Amino acid sequence: MRRLPLLSLAATAEAACSVAGRSNPKLRRGDETYLCVVLSSSLDWAEDTKYVRLGFRAEVDTFARLEVRGAWAPLTSQLGAHHALNSTSIGLSLQSEGKRSYQRRWRDLHRGSPSTFPVLYAQVVLDRGEVAAVAWDAGCFDCEEEDAACTANEFEYDGSMAKDAAEQCSVADDKCGKGEGQVSELCRLAVYVSWTGTDKDGRNLLSQQNRLSRLERSQAVSLVSSLGKEAVDL
Repeated sequence: MRRLPLLSLAATAEAACSVAGRSNPKLRRGDETYLCVVLSSSLDWAEDTKYVRLGFRAEVDTFARLEVRGAWAPLTSQLGAHHALNSTSIGLSLQSEGKRSYQRRWRDLHRGSPSTFPVLYAQVVLDRGEVAAVAWDAGCFDCEEEDAACTANEFEYDGSMAKDAAEQCSVADDKCGKGEGQVSELCRLAVYVSWTGTDKDGRNLLSQQNRLSRLERSQAVSLVSSLGKEAVDL
């Protein structure tokens, strides 16, 4: 596996994915920790996979939005994650204190069309303050063609489909671009993270109330729809 420069995709990312000198800490609400977004050129890490690890400072039980600026760009351009990784198929995972999620496809061919898999909600699961798991929030919301666009999207690190893989909507890349130099807010790479379980003192974590799957379906559809209408600079 070849590792690319850490800051090649996100100027806002921190320079590390963990706190130096510690392992498997027991955390309290409000403690500082790191969350790490990992982008890869393949879902099969046995291949000569290129990857980028992007670390973000986080606070336990604070709902977080991890934005990787400049990751999405048209495949014809020399910008974005596809260019940095030299691949049109981009895998994505999330790590916290040594635990990692299943992978998700973020950019890939879907039913023959270059597509993006947006709306990325994850949760970090704590058990008495120790990170036990990192999981993706499930659900397809406001897919334009539900039968075609809603698809299982969780993978092991050998590229095989995860057992009971959660589903996710896809969006054709030609619907992500919003004119010259702009991308839909929906397609820009942002991972929303909440926390669940108990901290070191046995207190229940509350930010899991922000999980997308906990919203009423009409609220979730409205949120996703509004993201699709907004555009930002690449």
